[in-house]
Amino acid sequence: MYLAFGESVAVLLTVLLYVGFVALIGLWGSKISGYKQPYRHYGLEFSPRSFNEFLQGWGLGCVTLLLFYGLQLSLGWLSSQAIDLPLGNGTLPQRLLPAIGVHFVDWQGAIAPGLLTSFGVGLAEEILFRGWLLSELDRDYAPRQALISASLVFAVLHFIKPLAVILATWSQFAGLVTMAIVLVLARRRCGNRLGMAIGLHGGLIWGYYIVNTTHWFKPTGTVPEWVTGISGNPIAGVVGIAFLWAIAYALKKLPQKLL
Repeated sequence: MYLAFGESVAVLLTVLLYVGFVALIGLWGSKISGYKQPYRHYGLEFSPRSFNEFLQGWGLGCVTLLLFYGLQLSLGWLSSQAIDLPLGNGTLPQRLLPAIGVHFVDWQGAIAPGLLTSFGVGLAEEILFRGWLLSELDRDYAPRQALISASLVFAVLHFIKPLAVILATWSQFAGLVTMAIVLVLARRRCGNRLGMAIGLHGGLIWGYYIVNTTHWFKPTGTVPEWVTGISGNPIAGVVGIAFLWAIAYALKKLPQKLL
């Protein structure tokens, strides 16, 4: 299909591959590993408890990005740009939100597509990396070894790029490893259910998708790009990685009722 139709079917092929993968891990879990409920063993649980954990994770991801950008705006490391906000068939008066530099055209190309993309990516990657892969590693290794191994695999597979790009975005690797550690902790905190990990992953992607698509913020040049995030990527900067470690600490140390 790719040879015949080119890049136009790239997304469709990715979706089909993940659907095939999800089907195969069910067979793997039942026939090879001997699980009676393989998908539940890999963390997929459709229950009110898991849904609540998903919402908590999504909210945590969105709030984290709000704090991330708000801190840098207050320090003068970022500046806000003109963005668009819809209201029915028209737009909001410009005088309503002057403080954040909103100029209001149309956000339809950011919010809804970003929501679908972030949920899809969060669900697919969590099933793969924190679901099947982590569960398989947990069978043969100590929890810390499994966590480190799964996190490194996640980062490496996201960092298969030309050497020039790798050198230019070196800090992103550390961010990917840290993000993977956070998502492993999110699953383990919830009794190995994936709800919170899917929500947290999706919430972070959704917030970044909106900001990146609308070009809402840009660095002021006050501090180096590796501080705010190389190429605008939050997890490719020191501040973003610090926020991720703060989430990791909260997942590890705070009582369940406080998170």
